[in-house]
Amino acid sequence: MKRFKGLMILLLVVTVVNSTTVLGEESGIWCNKQPITFSRTHLGVAEANGRIYAIGGYDHAGNISNVVEEYDPLTDIWVTKASLPTARGNLGVVEANGKIYAIGGTIGGAMFSDMVEEYDPMTDTWTAKANLPTARGELGVAEVNGKIYAIGGMDSSSSTNLVEEYDPLTDTWTSKASMPTPRSNFGVVEANGKIYAIGGGTNSGTCTDMVEEYDPINDSWLPKLPMPTARSNFGITTLNDNIYTIGGYDRYGNMLVNVEMYDPITELWTISTVLPMPRAYVGAAEVNGKIYAVGGMDLQGLTNTVEEFQLDASSTVLNLEPNNTKILINETAIVDLVIDNMIEVTAEDIKIIYDQNMLEFAGYEEVNGNKLIESIHTVENGELRFIIASGGPGEIINNKEVLLKLYFKGIQHGEAL
Repeated sequence: MKRFKGLMILLLVVTVVNSTTVLGEESGIWCNKQPITFSRTHLGVAEANGRIYAIGGYDHAGNISNVVEEYDPLTDIWVTKASLPTARGNLGVVEANGKIYAIGGTIGGAMFSDMVEEYDPMTDTWTAKANLPTARGELGVAEVNGKIYAIGGMDSSSSTNLVEEYDPLTDTWTSKASMPTPRSNFGVVEANGKIYAIGGGTNSGTCTDMVEEYDPINDSWLPKLPMPTARSNFGITTLNDNIYTIGGYDRYGNMLVNVEMYDPITELWTISTVLPMPRAYVGAAEVNGKIYAVGGMDLQGLTNTVEEFQLDASSTVLNLEPNNTKILINETAIVDLVIDNMIEVTAEDIKIIYDQNMLEFAGYEEVNGNKLIESIHTVENGELRFIIASGGPGEIINNKEVLLKLYFKGIQHGEAL
């Protein structure tokens, strides 16, 4: 028998200014795991076959490293593997078709590499591949449909917007549509078949909060909603098809504990559980529903710290998804009440705060077999509270689902939703 699961979610501000940007909160737990053997920063991290690989980087003396270590999350053990043939830092590392590719990077000072080397975890061997057409470091890499995309980074003089596609089957590179904003030391990751370029350093000398989405099918870029915290040199990975940005430096040079999650479907940024300590140049990967933050730097210098993040089993994320782009005076907008990260939930206790000066709550509609057990509306404070239950044992709520449709009417001039 499933238990009634009551959760309170307080959406601190539902300011309906932008159609899809609503900051929520997500809870999880960070815990220490076995450290990497060799402390490194500016390293590359990737997952393959359920294990994590920490590759290259810089050591305590500032020397480029060729160290490769493999981590098994099930045993919490790191093992040293065959060295990277070309020692490098600031390289791109990505998995494709069960192999790991080490791409570009720096080989000392301002010398940039065009090397591409393929690692086979099954045989513990490295193989040289066709060179990157444009030597660069501090780049981002991602894999979509078996092809690898090398994006941006630093070339001989400045941050670049170059995009080059590598086909491992033919061992060839092809130029693609340039990223709109030249950047380096940024986050690049694949989610739902698209590639996201997030944050990083620009040629203006500061870091940005910019998010740009690349569609490999159309070879085109689109601007997306910005990251809440402008930063560079952070870790990035995905969990449950959502993107996590981890640590880094802000535009004032402060090392961060911030962890922020982006849902590419709803374009919602959510504040997640912060790191236990500030970290930058951290590598990140996801295995079996957990995120691992590996190495980098903390406030004391290079670190071998490895921390594991797991979502609280009861953690949910509230999204409000307007079906209207704007709401005008006396116009009614429909808003989908959506909660992510649901695991066998039979009921939810939800609290929402909205701007009662801009909106008038006009009612609701039950959807997907869910039933509204109780609703409480306090007009003076702009508060809504709903207790929603699933339709029965065969309709337990899992993953992401629209729980209720809400109706709001605009009552003031200006854009309200």
